[in-house]
Amino acid sequence: MGTIYVKTNSHKGIVIGKKGRLLKRVKENASKELEEIYEKKVKMDLHVKVEKDWQKNFWILRRLGYA
Repeated sequence: MGTIYVKTNSHKGIVIGKKGRLLKRVKENASKELEEIYEKKVKMDLHVKVEKDWQKNFWILRRLGYA
């Protein structure tokens, strides 16, 4: 499962795209790349989460490997 963090609801709409098309395309491309790397089928689940000032949140940054 993957989570995409954004600052506002308007950003969430942009990332998801009209009728979810953009997020679906991102999911398909990422799955394809991972399948090539691991040489097996990959099932991916993506979520978009609104988290104000996530880039300043130590715990989120730590979970992402930046802190």
